[in-house]
Amino acid sequence: QNPSNLERAYWVDFFGSRLPALHGIEYYARRFDLPVIYFAIRPVRRGHYEIVPEILVRHPNELSEGEITQIYMKRLEEEIRLYPGYFIWSHKRWKHEGKEPKK
Repeated sequence: QNPSNLERAYWVDFFGSRLPALHGIEYYARRFDLPVIYFAIRPVRRGHYEIVPEILVRHPNELSEGEITQIYMKRLEEEIRLYPGYFIWSHKRWKHEGKEPKK
């Protein structure tokens, strides 16, 4: 997904590019002091999958702003590299590349 407001987005490194990411995961983890869990979906056999939960962050308020989002996106990139055929690349993830606002 792409954030509509580039000023509020977290900019992360993803497949060698600086791209904006939605901040919802980080926002809610911090607001309610909840751990961040990544759910990997792995193929077992044709038409059958397993869900493998993995805790990425136990204490979100101990990390700096944007760090949770970067950790999540790094984990997602690892998963895509393991199972590239299970991800849809028709979205416009890179349409904002190079448009990071100056701070």
